[in-house]
Amino acid sequence: MRYGRETILIVDDEESVLGITDRMLSSGGYKTLKAASGKKAIQIFRENRSEIDLTVLDMLMPDMDGHKVCNEIKKLDQDARIIFTSGFIMNENDETSKNIVGFIQKPFHISLLLDTIRKALDGKVLIEQETLSEGTV
Repeated sequence: MRYGRETILIVDDEESVLGITDRMLSSGGYKTLKAASGKKAIQIFRENRSEIDLTVLDMLMPDMDGHKVCNEIKKLDQDARIIFTSGFIMNENDETSKNIVGFIQKPFHISLLLDTIRKALDGKVLIEQETLSEGTV
């Protein structure tokens, strides 16, 4: 299974989700950077923005939610590609939805994650709210 060689920043406050998502993306050929908090994500993005092709960002985190992280990343790079993930359905009228290229509802299947990332990297904007039960995060 080979999807790409780009660098993906994964941001999730749940270590287990962070680890599983990392393994999923690595199995697809992607290089990953990981952050377990919004503040760490901004620091990593600031230090590596020329290498980061896309950010997979959890919407709900205790220290700094995904919306704030998204806004800070966009201040650093207005062309940054961001996909939100959440266990909750995203409101498409949400102001932040204009700043992202996709949404994946948790739990998600590896094929949905890899396909959504590939499409986003190829310039397609999409919002995926489909969930699958087998092999999910």
